[in-house]
Amino acid sequence: MQTTGKTLSCQELEYIAEELQRANYYPGGDYKIPEKALLAAVLQRAIVDLLRPLPQVDNPLERKRIRCWFLSRGRDPFSFLWICEELDLNPALLIQRFSSRLLEK
Repeated sequence: MQTTGKTLSCQELEYIAEELQRANYYPGGDYKIPEKALLAAVLQRAIVDLLRPLPQVDNPLERKRIRCWFLSRGRDPFSFLWICEELDLNPALLIQRFSSRLLEK
């Protein structure tokens, strides 16, 4: 999936919202565990940064750092895989959904 405008498409935003709502952690929702809300916000921000159109990226290393975070196999606190585990999300589905963006240079 490629984002061509200056903002995320409605479809992309809906997908992010659906995935986080499915796990009951969508930012702005009713949380019983604030730490989970924080993790959901970190993941949502990373997805927004990943989908940001390339001309809006000021630093070429920034895009590389974002891709590396998503593709890292580490399970340290606040890594992509660790956050997915904590939020009970399937990381493979998220990677698949955003694979075209992760492969961009």
